Amino acid sequence: MSSTSTSSTTRLQLYAVIKTHDHIFRIRLRLPIETKSGLPNNTALTTFQQWYSAFAGEVQGLFLLPWKDSDMATVSPTTCVSDFPSQLMEFRVFADKIHPRGGKTTLWLVIRVAFNGSLNEALSTQECAMSWYFGEIKGGAYPYEVQSSEDAVEVGVLAYTSNHSNQFHLEQSLQPLMKVRDPVTRTVRNLKIGIVPKMHKDFPKSDKNWDIPTEQPLIVFADRADSKALRRILYQAFNCEPDFMKCPGYLNSRLIPSKDFLSVGSDAAQNWDCLI
Repeated sequence: MSSTSTSSTTRLQLYAVIKTHDHIFRIRLRLPIETKSGLPNNTALTTFQQWYSAFAGEVQGLFLLPWKDSDMATVSPTTCVSDFPSQLMEFRVFADKIHPRGGKTTLWLVIRVAFNGSLNEALSTQECAMSWYFGEIKGGAYPYEVQSSEDAVEVGVLAYTSNHSNQFHLEQSLQPLMKVRDPVTRTVRNLKIGIVPKMHKDFPKSDKNWDIPTEQPLIVFADRADSKALRRILYQAFNCEPDFMKCPGYLNSRLIPSKDFLSVGSDAAQNWDCLI
């Protein structure tokens, strides 16, 4: 048997094992880059290896998977740090959206892993590797906004939601609306969405409400292919309905689209009505 056939068989066997794992999970990472001891790319890769080792100590059977499903046909998953690529450029098949922010001291990327064990335990404590912001490197790791998407984008913010609102209630309330008909196959499918709560500086307490907690806007994300449909559905459900009792979840909210989804014209008054 050729080496190519052997490696292909081994890769298929590994993915067969991965399918039996409890969780296949996408993660967003924020890694600091130290440039004093070497090149930024090398230090970023070393920092990621440290995070991976820490996370491997908390869960069982950890695998690092290619970010895109299409790459799984040619790329084997990584099972340990010793299998990591030596260069950051070679690591791109396992990650996406690798780019610096905040000058040259921070690197953001997203990865996909498979592991066994309790997902709640992996996410619930401040000292866990998934929340490594509280650890040594002052970086960060948290769940990717849309787990079923390879390319998630921010659609907008549901503003004016109170501290009693949460993403779980909203996701349940929106579920009947999150369906579209494929124009080609004519079949109905569910939109790929994600909702993340965020304390935002642009939504402070009003002058009359200093005694209540800050409002908690809900950030809505979607797969890029579903983003326009989701924006239209949310706009019609919240912005076009004056009676909040008829809005999903009885939320007195308004969708403020992200800058990439704003549809504005020359009439300033009409533009303002579209937002609030």
